[in-house]
Amino acid sequence: MMMKNIIFVFAIVLFISCKGNKENEIYIPKDKFIDLLADIHLADAFYATHYEQRKVHSDSINYYNKILKDYGFTKAQFDTTVKYYSVHSEEFDMIYEEVITNLSKTVQENYSIRPVEAELSKDIWRGKNSWYLPEEGSQKKIPISLELKGKGKYVVTFIYKMFTDDESKKPHINLYLSNNNKSKPKKDTIKTVNYEKSNRTAIITLTKELKDSTLTHLNGFLLDHENKKGDWKKHVIIEGLKVYYIPKK
Repeated sequence: MMMKNIIFVFAIVLFISCKGNKENEIYIPKDKFIDLLADIHLADAFYATHYEQRKVHSDSINYYNKILKDYGFTKAQFDTTVKYYSVHSEEFDMIYEEVITNLSKTVQENYSIRPVEAELSKDIWRGKNSWYLPEEGSQKKIPISLELKGKGKYVVTFIYKMFTDDESKKPHINLYLSNNNKSKPKKDTIKTVNYEKSNRTAIITLTKELKDSTLTHLNGFLLDHENKKGDWKKHVIIEGLKVYYIPKK
C-alpha cells in the first residue's frame, strides 16, 4: 500500500505542477499509463537514494517531465488521466496491481541499491554523469576511467533507457579493475550486463570488491557493443552515474 500511495502522490504533484492546455486533454491509454507509472516509481526510487533530500523534489519532477516526453504524452494528457483516476480509485487499484507486476522483474534483477547504500561511504565519481545518444555520438561506447581509493567494495550505479529502435549489436556494460600498465596489463572484469531495448527506464547496479592492491583503476565502457558494419545509430539515455567506495574494514 505504501508504494501505491507514493506513486499516486507523485502523480498528484505532477498534476498540480504541470497544468496543460485543456483543448488537448485526452486520456493516456491504460497500458501506457501502467508503464508510465512504473517508470515514475523507478525515477523516484533513484533520486530518493542518490540525491540530498532538499534536491529530490525539483530533480525528480524534472525527470518525470522527461519521462512524459519520452512516452510521447503531454502534461495535459497526464493531468486528465490523473484527474480521472483520482475519482475512480477502484480502477486505479487494478492498475496499481499491474504496475507492481511490471516492476517486480526490474526490482529483482536490477534494483539492489537500497540494501547496498546503507553501508556506502561516498560517491567518488567526479566526471560527466549523463549521456544522450545519438546526439553525443551515434556509436559512442562511453569510455570511463577512475583512479581507485584502495581495497574495498566499489558500487557502480546509474539509470538508463534504451529505446527499441537502437541499432547497436548486443549492447552491454564492459567494466574492469586494471593496473593501467600497457606493457604488462592486468585486469579483473566486473560482471557483464546486457542492455534491454524496451523503452523502459531501469536501474543498473554493479558491485565489485577490490582485493588486489596492484589494480589501481576502474576502466572500460558503459555502452560497449559488438562490431557491426554500415551506418547505424544508438538510441539510449544514461543518467546519474555514481561510483561508491566502501573501504575495507
